[in-house]
Amino acid sequence: MNYSDTSIPTFIGTLTSLIHMDLSWTGFMGSIPPQIGNLSNLVYLDLSNYYYKEKALFTENVDWLSSLSKLEYLDLGGSIPDGIRNLTLLQNLDLSGNQFDGPIPTSFGNLSNLREMYFSNLKLNQKALTNKLGDFKNIDTLDFYGNKIGGDLPRSLGKLVSLRSLELSENLFSGNPFESLGSLSKLSALYIDHNRFQGVVKEDDFANLTRLKWFDASGNNLTLKVGPSWHPTFQLSHLDMSSWQNQLSGEITPTMSNLSFLSMLDLSYNNLRAKIPTGTQLKTCDASNFIGNDLCGPPLAINCSSNNSMPMAINCSSNNSMPMAKGVTGMEWSGFL
Repeated sequence: MNYSDTSIPTFIGTLTSLIHMDLSWTGFMGSIPPQIGNLSNLVYLDLSNYYYKEKALFTENVDWLSSLSKLEYLDLGGSIPDGIRNLTLLQNLDLSGNQFDGPIPTSFGNLSNLREMYFSNLKLNQKALTNKLGDFKNIDTLDFYGNKIGGDLPRSLGKLVSLRSLELSENLFSGNPFESLGSLSKLSALYIDHNRFQGVVKEDDFANLTRLKWFDASGNNLTLKVGPSWHPTFQLSHLDMSSWQNQLSGEITPTMSNLSFLSMLDLSYNNLRAKIPTGTQLKTCDASNFIGNDLCGPPLAINCSSNNSMPMAINCSSNNSMPMAKGVTGMEWSGFL
């Protein structure tokens, strides 16, 4: 239902037996009534309002949050209230699309049961990722997609020993990401695409990432330096290393054809040359994933005995659009030597 231009009614505070309340996408606007604090049995509360940002919900006093001690899931419109620190049972915190700016409050360190934190499309500044992040030892999923956070990644990220999914895409991060992330042995999904990362990535940087399955590092300025006999310990299914500003150069190593679990690979728009290895995994990739290089051989329609000039876009019989949705995207590399 759509309650556009309507305030959340105060009588809602009389429904004290409620354990699940979802008012997302309803169009409610104005101040969040403090009477919601009477719903002490709430386990799930969703007040997100992404389609109506100009009429977003807001809260003038957050003391009512302290009464919701059983809350395990919170998706809140408006700015981040410091009162969240009292929700010690909270496991899932989603503040995506709100208007919060500045660093994450240090009081969030009290939320020792947090498993998932979603802070995408906020207005977080460079101080958002502080060393306090290392206090969240039980965090499984961390999402900072689509902010304008810059600078090097804090070393404290390497202390998140339970982390399995990290989303840092579409920010302004710089430096070498693996100086902070190389120790995350449980990581299975890593999205660092479209930042300003730079530097040399070596074999040792992946030594601990044995569970990595989804890796997207596209749109950076990284250089990958590995030997021809390198055998990755991970079992990637999605790898996107496109658009590394021509930093990915040399030949595609035979190692790539040994990634038997690979279902998506994008090496387009780099500086790769010579014949594509004949491994069956690479033959099944779409031709569009190799364009913008100086490559030849299947799946490209360029015979290696002909002039191996930089391929143009190729229309294959299969679908070559292959969308890269978040959560199932690939990995972009540059600089195979």
